[in-house]
Amino acid sequence: MTAYYVDARAGNDAWAGSQQKPLKTIQKAAAKAVAGDVVFVLPGAYSGTVKVPRSGTAAKPIAFKSVARHQAVLNGMFEIKGQSFLHFTGFRVQGGNYGFRVEGQSQGIVIGGNYIYDTNSSGVSAWGVPWQAQPSTYGWRGVRDITVTDNVFDHCCDGGYNEIASFANGVDGVIFTDNTIKNPGSTANGGEGPDFKCGVKNVTYLRNKHIGLRKVATYVDGGCPENGRYKDPWNGVNEWIEIAFNEYLNCGAGINVSTEAAGSCMDVSIHDNWIEGGSKHGVLFYEHPKRKEWAPKTWRHSRMERLIAQRNAVIGKPLGFVVNCGIGRGMRVEGNKPYQVKTPYQIVAGQVVCDRAVAKTRPVR
Repeated sequence: MTAYYVDARAGNDAWAGSQQKPLKTIQKAAAKAVAGDVVFVLPGAYSGTVKVPRSGTAAKPIAFKSVARHQAVLNGMFEIKGQSFLHFTGFRVQGGNYGFRVEGQSQGIVIGGNYIYDTNSSGVSAWGVPWQAQPSTYGWRGVRDITVTDNVFDHCCDGGYNEIASFANGVDGVIFTDNTIKNPGSTANGGEGPDFKCGVKNVTYLRNKHIGLRKVATYVDGGCPENGRYKDPWNGVNEWIEIAFNEYLNCGAGINVSTEAAGSCMDVSIHDNWIEGGSKHGVLFYEHPKRKEWAPKTWRHSRMERLIAQRNAVIGKPLGFVVNCGIGRGMRVEGNKPYQVKTPYQIVAGQVVCDRAVAKTRPVR
């Protein structure tokens, strides 16, 4: 293992990168690092898009670490295209088109303990293949095993497309835990909270805190508008997703599960979340009304099955739990705790078991 040091103030890219002779730019250190190496970045201002050219291994990842938490400031973004087993810890990343952009084939990426601020598009973006490419290219597994934990997303997706954090087009294995998502930017072209769309599987979404998001705070959407782009008849299938023990405070809507276009969502478990305040619903299962228009050839393949909402507290919202999903099968809404909700349950369409439980006193966390 080699340790490289980077110092924006006193470094020089012509030097070796030792603690005594540090490099000046993160990019130069990235160009040197190989499996097992660690890049220590000292406090200071850095700029540009850092492109990591090679991979680590499962046993020997390449690690990039801010020496002091959030004191190494990258005015730009980290870009990973086709590399694997990379860890990024403790940076402040701001002002770029993205904060961290990951594109397949890639696996074993860890993004932890960073402060991601004022991005045009997503703070974290992980796409198995690029937009408009075929998501099944790598067997729906273009990006595998990505962990996003203990980060702050502040004013992300400010006017750009997509969402505050986007996982799309063939991603298998997402751990998204203990993050704070707050202060949304302009929602003119997107700006929803974390979104899982167009073929995302095996997601663990736990203990995240969402504050004041104007649109839906957590979104699972089938996606995949047809328009001649996607050849696989199943389009996107999102499945095996757990959304639990999260906190939603004064967000427009809490959690949506939707076909969006011709995609499918199956085996989604939403449980033990706290959803308080805001102008719309707590939890929604939805068949999008433009599904046939957006995907006239493949909309019949959409499936919405085994969507579960249990033991969630919804407090002080106009709507609690909404099921408007005619193609939905095996849906269950049970043991939830709506309190001071004008309409606790709105069941419009779909095969659903709903016990219409209502909390008589304010739930306790």
